[in-house]
Amino acid sequence: MNAPMPGRRRRRLRTQRRFLVAARRLFLSHGYTATHVTAIAAAAGYTTGPLGKHYPYKPLLAHEVAETLTALAVHQLRGAHPTDRSDLVTMLSKWAHTTISHPGWIWFELGLTATGPEHRDRHHDRRQRIHAALTELLATTIEPAPGSDLATTAGALIATLVGFTVAPVGNAIPDHHRVRTQIELILRAATDPAFPSTTNPDQENHSMSHPDRTTHPCDDIDPDLTTSDHALATTTPTNDEPDVVTAVLHGLQAVRDD
Repeated sequence: MNAPMPGRRRRRLRTQRRFLVAARRLFLSHGYTATHVTAIAAAAGYTTGPLGKHYPYKPLLAHEVAETLTALAVHQLRGAHPTDRSDLVTMLSKWAHTTISHPGWIWFELGLTATGPEHRDRHHDRRQRIHAALTELLATTIEPAPGSDLATTAGALIATLVGFTVAPVGNAIPDHHRVRTQIELILRAATDPAFPSTTNPDQENHSMSHPDRTTHPCDDIDPDLTTSDHALATTTPTNDEPDVVTAVLHGLQAVRDD
């Protein structure tokens, strides 16, 4: 039987949890840059003094928030057990449409990533892990056509997800049918040798019209999901990632200035 947790450690973990929950809600509602530590402390019911003792730097808190979101995403992907291709499409469509409808996560990651190369490296690691989890899911459900690579297919799915989120057509969130149709086309390109594959995950159009942010539906996730469960990625790796990130953030700033 495990020994009871000492009271001091229990209080410390409870305080950290309150900071994480408050930070997650604010980051996903307002983005990384626009969220100030004073607002996070106040939302958690504290002053900046206690916040600084637990999280001396804003990026430290932001990365922990990003890691809990990562852990949840990978848990969802690895916990999915589609019975056939149609079931896979349905599951991916629901997951994608939920993320697209609540774009705060991706905008938060982009804002954090743009603050320095060390933050890009950590984002890259999260992105790689979600890409790996999605590739594993595809491998358990579909048989790729000769010459097709499921890692590339997973990259195309993620790139489409990001594209729908940051560049919705007509500034409107795509409906569920459109999202499902795109996913079906990408999977068909991977499994049908007669279907010409034209999707390239490295060629996203990052036009920066975007819908109003809303709070991500992950507000009730457990911030204690850390370390071994961390695994996420929001796009596939590209050789010119810093340039892509810079272009995205410049576009985002232009939208805000308007």
